[in-house]
Amino acid sequence: AGRPALLTTHAPFPLAAAAELHVSERTLRRRLAAEDTTYKALVDEVRATIADQLLHTAHLTVAEVAARLGYHDAAGFTRAYRRWTGATPAADRRAA
Repeated sequence: AGRPALLTTHAPFPLAAAAELHVSERTLRRRLAAEDTTYKALVDEVRATIADQLLHTAHLTVAEVAARLGYHDAAGFTRAYRRWTGATPAADRRAA
């Protein structure tokens, strides 16, 4: 499966990920806690990695990147990107 599989739908949920891994949602949460992480942290890690790749290699608008990552609008994606990196997508793209 792997981390990119966390984004196979526009609404990644722990229950779907647990089912794909053939474990219960509680077992998934317990195993993630043992690794000192959460499902949300993994989804954010994957989204941040993909966002960085799309912003720096694809000729997509911020809104298009947001849509590909499952965000309803560019504003929500921009807030998340700033939380991950400390910069807005546009500022990060200009700095590259």
